Amino acid sequence: IASLVGKPLNTITIQLHRARVRLKQQLEQSTHRTIKQQDVKSMLNHLKEIALQYVSVPASFTLTIEDIDEDGATFLWKEDGSDEGYYINLSAEGKLLSLSQPVCPTDKMISDEQQQFIAEQFLTEQYNEALNYFTLATIKTKAESKRYYYKQFVYGIPLQSSYCTIEISNSGQLINFEYKAYQTSPPKTPATLAAKEPILEQLTKAEWTAQLEYLSSNYYTVPHSGLYAVYHSTFLYHSFDAATGEDLLKQKEAEEIEIEPQERFVPLRQVEPDVPLATIEEIIGITPTMEVIRQGDDDDGYIGIVWRDKTYKQPTDKSMNQFMLDRLEHTVKATVNEETGELRGFVWFKERTGSLSLSFEQCEEIAVKFLNTYFPAFVPYLQMKVQDASFNEANRAFFHFGLFVQGLPLEGEFFMLSVNKTTGLVDMLRAPKLDARVLEDFQIQPKLPIEQAKEALKDVDAVLEWDKRYKKEAPDEMLIYRFKSRESKLPIRYINATTGELILWKE
Repeated sequence: IASLVGKPLNTITIQLHRARVRLKQQLEQSTHRTIKQQDVKSMLNHLKEIALQYVSVPASFTLTIEDIDEDGATFLWKEDGSDEGYYINLSAEGKLLSLSQPVCPTDKMISDEQQQFIAEQFLTEQYNEALNYFTLATIKTKAESKRYYYKQFVYGIPLQSSYCTIEISNSGQLINFEYKAYQTSPPKTPATLAAKEPILEQLTKAEWTAQLEYLSSNYYTVPHSGLYAVYHSTFLYHSFDAATGEDLLKQKEAEEIEIEPQERFVPLRQVEPDVPLATIEEIIGITPTMEVIRQGDDDDGYIGIVWRDKTYKQPTDKSMNQFMLDRLEHTVKATVNEETGELRGFVWFKERTGSLSLSFEQCEEIAVKFLNTYFPAFVPYLQMKVQDASFNEANRAFFHFGLFVQGLPLEGEFFMLSVNKTTGLVDMLRAPKLDARVLEDFQIQPKLPIEQAKEALKDVDAVLEWDKRYKKEAPDEMLIYRFKSRESKLPIRYINATTGELILWKE
């Protein structure tokens, strides 16, 4: 109003009219937002009522996630300090998409037939025509449950994006459910298929390199976990259009992937170690103001520990985004070998700042000294990756150290550290999971010449698979060829350089 003083009447009239129109629009938008928020809250409460029909949540569990979007709603009830809980994901129409809940302890046992009956009964209760499209493909038996994998087969091959997984405990309790809708109009198969022979011939002619790998018998077809000298080719990961035989990865590389320069490693500089600190908390830098908020073990024999300040205030927002942020914000996470108690990694998500301004070379000295102090048994096998001197936006310099045994690089196992230039402290460590004694005890056997080792490729087949496409203009799934074992249909990862046998990935 003050801005209109002294202006002509017609100007005042026009501007007041415009102000009234803007105010009316703002009020309408505000009312619309309020109504919309009320509608969303009402819908969320309705879907929560549906979710609670599937689980009985104990009073000690707290609603941690209560989130909704255009695709549906997600709910999670869990106890403090635990990752286990009652998880439900529903579509916007209230259809069950995913469920997970803890096993209720009981002495009750039912037969395998009853477990499968319960699984299929539950599936058809949710989606009554599901078994007209889904076929039971695999059953995985666990100590206290069975997991049933139902897939939609087209051309005798399972689709990647349409399936249902159901896990039933030995007592008959539903403990896991995941549903990806079946397709009533599945993708069409090519009229003719490309010949396999030219594709298999490319694998034979591809570049193969000798390297060392630490392979776990849990995941690879090796007699025991340990170091293996292998021949490897990245061509094993290529896939081919089943209709034309075109190399799809080669096409993608030409369009999108930049060729990275060859990595160079140099011997580790000799430095004097520090006097090691006594506890893992001291090594990481955990302070008395912090407390353990989560701890749990995994299937590979490692314990994960998470610390945070005791004064941290939990957010009241129960959205999925906030839940994921809360898992990281202001935390310090570490991984420890369950059997030996040795530190295998940590990362500071809680920011630490100081008054220093260290150079890249000074930070490198700190990283090398840290390895000499706490991982001396690995030092004889380490080489440092050559890289540009740089810091990220959080003032951290990163250093990568590769493992080399008898001249061969050990792939997939390395040290990575970050050093904070303002504090001189290590903010992140990633260490190999294998024990240094594995390196000390390893005796490399004579390698077969690569041409002799490649005789194993006669047992490789180009196997048809449906592959999910992610480009909007492309069909949902495309029929492709992938390299797999002719007999077991498992993916091929290496050739054993000593025995000449294929090493497969246990899917």
